[in-house]
Amino acid sequence: MNFTEQARTLLASLILAMPSLAAGEDYRQILAEWRAAESLSTSGLGRVQAMELAAQKMRTWQKQKGADFNWDNEQQRASFDLIEFALAKAWSRAGNYNKALEYLEKEASTYLKSEGGFLESTRDPSSFAKEVFALHSEIIAHTGVTSSIPGSGYEVFAAASDDKSPAFVFVHGSDGEFQSEFTTEGVEANEQKKMIYLFEPDAQGRYAVADRAQVIADRARFSVSARKNGAVSYLALGGIKKVIEYKPTSGYPDVRVSPLGQIELRVGAGKIEQPLAAIERVATPQKDQGASATPTKAAVPTAPSLSLPPTKAKPSEAAKQSLPNDEPASSTPWSIIVVLIVAATGLLWLLVKNRK
Repeated sequence: MNFTEQARTLLASLILAMPSLAAGEDYRQILAEWRAAESLSTSGLGRVQAMELAAQKMRTWQKQKGADFNWDNEQQRASFDLIEFALAKAWSRAGNYNKALEYLEKEASTYLKSEGGFLESTRDPSSFAKEVFALHSEIIAHTGVTSSIPGSGYEVFAAASDDKSPAFVFVHGSDGEFQSEFTTEGVEANEQKKMIYLFEPDAQGRYAVADRAQVIADRARFSVSARKNGAVSYLALGGIKKVIEYKPTSGYPDVRVSPLGQIELRVGAGKIEQPLAAIERVATPQKDQGASATPTKAAVPTAPSLSLPPTKAKPSEAAKQSLPNDEPASSTPWSIIVVLIVAATGLLWLLVKNRK
């Protein structure tokens, strides 16, 4: 243990040894005690139970002060708001995933009666969502409980994976504006952008985003479900109004009106099928069916071909009928030639006979 770790451990021990603070004492001291316990737990020097004791003080103080307390900054407020999530991470590091799941559910339930949702009530919802999904993926992988957290604002589904390590898909909604390549598209009042994340573990088993997709759906009609066809997993999305083609190279999504109200995205092999690609895949068989109709069109020329022989037979018969009419004219010269040949042969025979 180096000097910095010793000093931090000593400071944390002194803070934890202090008597319980009254609800009227300054929240900065309560927050400092919490952060010290969290730091020890993160470094592996402290137990999660110390965090739970500090968290209980924070809850008591926050309950008496109420929701209208004037915080110094948003970071301090977020520290108080995300106590249960921090405990879920701590218990996950400690290997107690059932306890981690309990605190993750408790964190989400605190937002059921408040405005917004679990993932929308932080300073950076996009970043925080990925952290939540990574933690939940780890919990699911160890507990086998593949279910959404009540009140979390997202849904989770098991996904196909090439190896034995499980993968998971998370779907949640977010509001606001986003840019396309040429214009700024705003989400309408009855619409909501749906973010779809695929989380897979790396070689060390740490879960992170493997791929993502986006759509814009009708708030009242959006539905999501999963199905499997052989080795291929599909995520069925209903109530779709627009599709977003994510372009990681440019950083701008391409937004288009969806020709289909329901699409199915292929999930697996570290990738989520992009919405436009899924629509094109569905439309391809229809094009093939149109092409397959050509054999019936090709059969049309075969019918005339059947009538071609009679058509050709007429001129051939006429030609044959004309031949007898031409035969007497051509036979007269041949008969004369034959007579001449016979006469010449007779004369030669007579000449030879007289000489003898």
